[in-house]
Amino acid sequence: MTQATSFIEALKGWRKARKMSQLDLSLDAQVSQRHLSWLETGRAKPSRDMVIRLSESLSIPNRDRNRLLNLAGFAPLYNEGRLGEPLMQMVDSVLEQMLANHDPYPAIVVDRLWNLSMHNNAAHRLFSLLGEDRQLSVHNNKLNLALLSLHPEGLRKYLANWEDIAQPFYERLLRDAQFLQDPDFDALLEQLEVYLPETGQSMPVADPLPPVLPLELNIAGQSLSLV
Repeated sequence: MTQATSFIEALKGWRKARKMSQLDLSLDAQVSQRHLSWLETGRAKPSRDMVIRLSESLSIPNRDRNRLLNLAGFAPLYNEGRLGEPLMQMVDSVLEQMLANHDPYPAIVVDRLWNLSMHNNAAHRLFSLLGEDRQLSVHNNKLNLALLSLHPEGLRKYLANWEDIAQPFYERLLRDAQFLQDPDFDALLEQLEVYLPETGQSMPVADPLPPVLPLELNIAGQSLSLV
């Protein structure tokens, strides 16, 4: 999905991504279908409150709500911060404590594109097994967990249950992509498609998907079970 350049384009894009008709959205947002139609054709301009109500009904992530507000002519409402920035100092501290407490078991933190943001010592030791092959799992100059798990020269070669988790994991990524509507995520999915098993070999995907996927690693004869 290309990034919208107008409020009209963005609103239509999010509604279609959520598979909602104008009637569905108007009922959920408690606005008349006629007014919603006018918003989507440019006959009416949205108020700040209307943008927020529509964003809630469409389950739009906060970062994208800020963009929708900007496209409608309003200032951003939601704070944005990245790990390591002063705004996120408290979050950083909590995550660091959780990672440390998880040792001696590997634990990592990823961003919404599955790029590695933080990890503990055990995860560092696990990744070090890959040596220079880790460079094959880099996305936007960051180690990417999705690539790392699905790339033939990544963790995949240690996964004893690869055939069981590959298709469900990719299905989860597809749903993430639909939720986020991020062109960069779409580009990542294109990279991953070539690493999936053949359709005939893939396992049926549960709906809804399970909250976690078990990873069974076999490294030098040692078994390690993770989620």
